Amino acid sequence: MLTAAIFLGGEDLTADLQCKRTKEGREIEYARHRLVVAARAAGVDVYDTPFTDVDDLEGLVKDAETAKSMGFTGKASISPRHVEGINTVFSPTEKEIA
Repeated sequence: MLTAAIFLGGEDLTADLQCKRTKEGREIEYARHRLVVAARAAGVDVYDTPFTDVDDLEGLVKDAETAKSMGFTGKASISPRHVEGINTVFSPTEKEIA
């Protein structure tokens, strides 16, 4: 079986770690970095955990920008309201396409 991508489930991880999940995400920072490194070493895509506050669109964009800066390929979404913000952050610019 071929693995095409890996995905971080931040809510499940923090439940297993018995720690509080926060918007800032410091409690999953280590796992985020480890997953990116593992994905790049394996040559597969890596998708960040969803941002769970469906009403905080500004927070979503900030979290997506953080994920992109870490090297994530994309970000999962639990709300259709988040798709536009995620696409804006992760879509390549004209300069990047050229």
